[in-house]
Amino acid sequence: KIQGYRGSSHNEPLVIGSTALFIQEKGSIVRDLAYRYEDDVYGGSDLSVMSNHLFDGYQITDWAYAQVPYSAAWLVRDDGLMLGLTYMREQDVWGWHRHTTDGKYESVCSISEGKEDRVYMCIQREINGQTQRYIEVMATRISEPVEEAFYVDCGLSYKGDEKQSFSGLEHLEGKTVSILADGNVHTPLLVKNGAITLEYPAKVINVGLPYVAEIETLDLNIPTQESIRDRKKSVSSISLYLYATRGGWVGEHKDKMTELKPRAVSDNYNRIEPFTGLSSCAIRSSWNVAGSVIVQQRDPLPISILNAIPNVTVGGA
Repeated sequence: KIQGYRGSSHNEPLVIGSTALFIQEKGSIVRDLAYRYEDDVYGGSDLSVMSNHLFDGYQITDWAYAQVPYSAAWLVRDDGLMLGLTYMREQDVWGWHRHTTDGKYESVCSISEGKEDRVYMCIQREINGQTQRYIEVMATRISEPVEEAFYVDCGLSYKGDEKQSFSGLEHLEGKTVSILADGNVHTPLLVKNGAITLEYPAKVINVGLPYVAEIETLDLNIPTQESIRDRKKSVSSISLYLYATRGGWVGEHKDKMTELKPRAVSDNYNRIEPFTGLSSCAIRSSWNVAGSVIVQQRDPLPISILNAIPNVTVGGA
């Protein structure tokens, strides 16, 4: 029996447990579909309603679902940008994230490999003045030890005898690459003739296109007897509960960021180990109505934020 009239795009639905996700007709709304016992019908919710700015004027051309480890759907937008949807229906949780790269995403698929579902993408890039298409795979987020952390795009890894010069980077010719050498951030280098030369020799390196990971909190509104949403606020510091994190930047504005320097106890004096725990950082604050905070990771290093606790002062309107 017909349960409703929403329409579906040409993209096949994704089956997640006992729920199906589908893209509504016109290709710019994502909905879920499951049996609702209280109504005795199949129904669902508009999952894109709280993030309309990611869909207005765009269409979804391809998507795939990776169940392990993060239960996330990956969607290719018609302008070449990638959207991610973390979806956990049993926890009543879903959240959108946006992914850019030095190029355009064209298609995506998910393949079960070992202990994870690996996400493969076809990406169009401009390399040395020519248009190239690469098949790339998302690296695992599990990075133990830290020198094997892979947080670059279109990258390659080397692990072996200590050396200083590396070739085989023709696919990044003319690009400035980000480098992690033996667990330490190296100065970015320009790829010439498919090769780079480090400032010092290393045994384990990851080389690829850089990107900035960024999260911005919502406008601050402390639940009191009266709303403070329209009153000016100043965030002087923030405490972040971190998991396996190295470095980062915090601030109210992108041009006024403070470096986050969490430190873990380590018996290795050649590198800094990832930190897990509570880390506080002072912020170059100003009075504004939003009271939001930006956290960035500019280096090819891991960062995971489990909780953010701002120290805020509320002023007048």
